[in-house]
Amino acid sequence: MVHAITFVIPTFNSFSYIERTISQIKVACLEANLVNYEIVVIDDGSTDRTASLFANLNDPQLIYIFQNNAGRLKARERGISLAKYNNIILIDSRIVIDLNAIKYLLDYYSKSPLFSTYVSTVVFDSHDSLIGYFWDALARLAWWKYYINPIDIEITSKNFDFVPKGTTMVASTKIILEKTYAKINEIVEVNANTNDDTLLFRFMIDFSRVLICKDFRCFYTPRKKFADFVQHVYHRGSVAKGGYFAPNTIGVKFLYFFLFCFFLNIVIAFNSVILGIIIANVPVLSIFLFSLKINGLRRTLSLVVYTPIFVPVYFLALSKSLIRNMVDK
Repeated sequence: MVHAITFVIPTFNSFSYIERTISQIKVACLEANLVNYEIVVIDDGSTDRTASLFANLNDPQLIYIFQNNAGRLKARERGISLAKYNNIILIDSRIVIDLNAIKYLLDYYSKSPLFSTYVSTVVFDSHDSLIGYFWDALARLAWWKYYINPIDIEITSKNFDFVPKGTTMVASTKIILEKTYAKINEIVEVNANTNDDTLLFRFMIDFSRVLICKDFRCFYTPRKKFADFVQHVYHRGSVAKGGYFAPNTIGVKFLYFFLFCFFLNIVIAFNSVILGIIIANVPVLSIFLFSLKINGLRRTLSLVVYTPIFVPVYFLALSKSLIRNMVDK
């Protein structure tokens, strides 16, 4: 039975969000009658007003540590090393935990003793923004089988590329997390741009049985401004080579498919070949129709508007990252 939990929150320039993240964790613990918990915030070199929120800290259950920018992976590692309790929940700073999530988690721990790691189901808090809908639509399209009928499902090497598994909110033990991050540091050259999103699970399934839980939920607040969206896409592309877009994964094939269609349209447009345009867009149209079925009109519209921006920006960042990696070697 779990009686105590350490929450580790890595943060970077999340002044507008992190207070709500922390307050919701406290309410969720209260709902679950969990008294023994601590919240460890690792500020990874924020340049906004994040530090001011903790200037007059007077909460024995809240710990704030500032470090020079080293990336989310290193921030999480530091938080894990400082954790007082064996059971740890990694949670991002733009996240609002579902009020019943801790209650469900404690129930999972008692009913599913074979599993030691639990992955949350992420709900996108779109706020009626097309940018917000875009990230939601992308996730639903990538893992449509799961989102059509969300169920508790184990992550294995066989289904790894076909189930959602971001580390937005994940519960595990200190021993398993330390072993996993030690393995990552052993195999990967870690820097501030290293993405531990899927990388964490690629190694974790060697040490732990991992369960995606439909009722262990949280809400993600995406960026709403266009400039922030482009910057975020570029960042995601920069760190993608170790995650969904690691060599030989389905993500690489998916991105190259869209890139091929994108450039094919440009070439055909200059040659004014109408039939060629239709042929080039048959695969895209198929995905569009499929998205209508999976995502509905509003989310699909967000894909139509932002995919032409997402693909070249993401590919540019990913390519630069891969080239830099080859040059360094």
